[in-house]
Amino acid sequence: MKIRNYYQSTKSAGKIGGEKKVPKQKWDVVVIGGGPGGYSAAIRCSQLGLKTMLVEKEDLGGTCLNVGCIPTKSYVHFANTVATIQKAQNIGIQANIEQINLEQFQKNKQGIVKKLTGGVGYLLKSAGVTVEKGLASFLSRHRIRIVKGSDEKVIEADKVIIAVGTSPRQLEILPFNEKSIVSSTGILSMTTLPNHLAIVGGGVVGMEFASIFSQLGVTITVIEQLSDILAMEDEETVKVLKNTLRKRNVQFYTSTAIQSVSQNNSEVTLTLATEDQNSFDLTVDKVLVAAGRKTNTGQLGLEEVGVKTEKGFIVVNDQMETNVPGIFAVGDVTPTWPLAHVAYEEGAIAAENAAIGGKSMSYHAVPRCIYTSPEISAVGLTEKQAKQQYHQVRTVTFPLIANGKAMINGNGIGEGMMKLIFEEKYGEVLGISMVGEGVNELIIEGTLAMQLEATIEELADVIHPHPSLAEGLKELALLATEKPLHFVK
Repeated sequence: MKIRNYYQSTKSAGKIGGEKKVPKQKWDVVVIGGGPGGYSAAIRCSQLGLKTMLVEKEDLGGTCLNVGCIPTKSYVHFANTVATIQKAQNIGIQANIEQINLEQFQKNKQGIVKKLTGGVGYLLKSAGVTVEKGLASFLSRHRIRIVKGSDEKVIEADKVIIAVGTSPRQLEILPFNEKSIVSSTGILSMTTLPNHLAIVGGGVVGMEFASIFSQLGVTITVIEQLSDILAMEDEETVKVLKNTLRKRNVQFYTSTAIQSVSQNNSEVTLTLATEDQNSFDLTVDKVLVAAGRKTNTGQLGLEEVGVKTEKGFIVVNDQMETNVPGIFAVGDVTPTWPLAHVAYEEGAIAAENAAIGGKSMSYHAVPRCIYTSPEISAVGLTEKQAKQQYHQVRTVTFPLIANGKAMINGNGIGEGMMKLIFEEKYGEVLGISMVGEGVNELIIEGTLAMQLEATIEELADVIHPHPSLAEGLKELALLATEKPLHFVK
């Protein structure tokens, strides 16, 4: 299919009958939302020759760059640095931390965010994408209203890609005031540390903040309605993380509900009920609500065009197209993996299909990284999931205490483990789960193995550098083939 700009004639206005002709703004593609999914879609659309506009109501980069991936990982680096200095005496370095200056940290964090969001703007401009600030909503399938303050305009688009993302979900019993009861956005701007922080929600966001603030000396209590934290990850790796966090004064209440909330001055008291209906009070300085997120579709006007949703999420096919031809959706607004790197790929796939067609999105090998300390990373199926889907499944595990680089990195303590899940008959890799310092940088090897449908024998044949954490993956494969070199079962 030949790609061309359909509306070149709208670039200039003439006069008819003595009156000024106001050109209609027509676009091949309009992308609504400037986060990872949106800006990647816009860039790819423009690269494919489509006249592209991106509409963003706030800052480019979306949740990820502004109040998600980047600022939280800045917090992770800050907390890990503090912990590293505190443990330095174990290898003969005597050092004391005189002060933790959160105000200086905040300045540094925001400086990083500003550079990266500015970089997104530069990428869009270089690609020839027109960026429009404002709130977009559908008037009809091809007509979109953009409102910015008192200004309003209507544009026309042949195709639309929705990438409006999500925002923190507020609990009715715990409404945000961003002082004593904070969201995952509000907690990012703190300049003083609480003494005791309650975290409502044991998912990825909750656990990352539990890890961060426990390393900074804050007492943490995690409250989770489910029977365990990180319910979608491998039970053995989660157990390692929980044991480490407990050593840092993190307490877990799972299968626990919040019955009531009261506030007195600067304190918040939560009345909790466990699974056996035992009730007790917990008084803390601050509560972080990390109990999921909701889609930002409320003001889009989806009902005007009949876009199908389920539980607030926009339903799409494997080409990222909705039930309405020519309208696509990508990123967290869809019921797929809520990960920035997935949104990047979905955005590119949607753009290809808006321009040419025939591209499908695959979720077969999606890496998952949790930036706790120790880190958790995984790809593919957990052991439990694999056994539910396959009849012949085997697993092998390798403790990081048997890895030289892990011992060095851990000052003599090789904390963590690696697990390989594979199909027994053909040896196909079904999943890899890891927990330990630095494992998030390793998961790409497992992802590539799964993408290429590698077997345990093929993984075992790959030469790995020494000393390195990556050697553990080779040893896993050798264990699976029953030919281990550096580990005795």
